Amino acid sequence: MILDGLCVEAASVAKDPNQVEASSHHWDCHLCNYFDGLDRESLVEHLADEHGFCWDCEASFRSYEQHRRKDHNRCADCSQEFATRKALLMHAQVHMERNEECYGCDKMFKSPSGILIHLESRTCRSRVTPAHIEQWAFDSWNSGSYTNHRSSHNKYRCPECDMNFPKVSALLQHVESPACNEDYGAYSDVEALRARIERHVGDMLDDWSDDYSW
Repeated sequence: MILDGLCVEAASVAKDPNQVEASSHHWDCHLCNYFDGLDRESLVEHLADEHGFCWDCEASFRSYEQHRRKDHNRCADCSQEFATRKALLMHAQVHMERNEECYGCDKMFKSPSGILIHLESRTCRSRVTPAHIEQWAFDSWNSGSYTNHRSSHNKYRCPECDMNFPKVSALLQHVESPACNEDYGAYSDVEALRARIERHVGDMLDDWSDDYSW
């Protein structure tokens, strides 16, 4: 079997690896004839490490790890594998660092949507409420690009794919997911909304500080 410039007669290794009676453990490597493993797992590990051999594909690759990541949706952080690329991208959020600081306090989050969930929960010291967020969203000159005036429940919509959402946080979660091509780019209406909320939260903090200054 030829793959990535390598020619490997691999079918017999994958289909029947324990047929060599001369080996002491009957889990020998047909590719190098130097390895005689204790069990199937040890042979699979040897084939991957030494020969770049994928048991599932019955072929050798120039880089076994790159092959698993590309063709078997393997996570580079934890080596967990997924049925689809979309599932892998969703899983990748688990490994994201908390490097997004809340606009109204010092709590850290993995993404802007996490900040919005925090603000909508009324637990931020900025005293922001869902009503504030809705007002800021709808009062903008470009609100028509991300709001849905035809629904009292799903008030927000994605500018890219027209999916509707009940909260700004849900809209941002959608934008951050691999399901959508929208992003937080410089010309993105969703990024303009996020930045507007950040600015208004900062203004609220300034007003709150002025009220309690002596």
